[in-house]
Amino acid sequence: MEMPQKVRQHLGLDDARSWIIVNEVNQFDWPGFDRRPLLGQNNTFAYGFPPSPPL
Repeated sequence: MEMPQKVRQHLGLDDARSWIIVNEVNQFDWPGFDRRPLLGQNNTFAYGFPPSPPL
């Protein structure tokens, strides 16, 4: 599935087409090693959902 331009911009990606692979799943233990604190903010982490695509 192609990622909408609005989502690519929100994620800070370039203008090249990006794809989401929907037939693969990754499992991991939460919190994982890849969770990083926000700079200058103790015990605050960035996570959430990408923006909804325009209708």
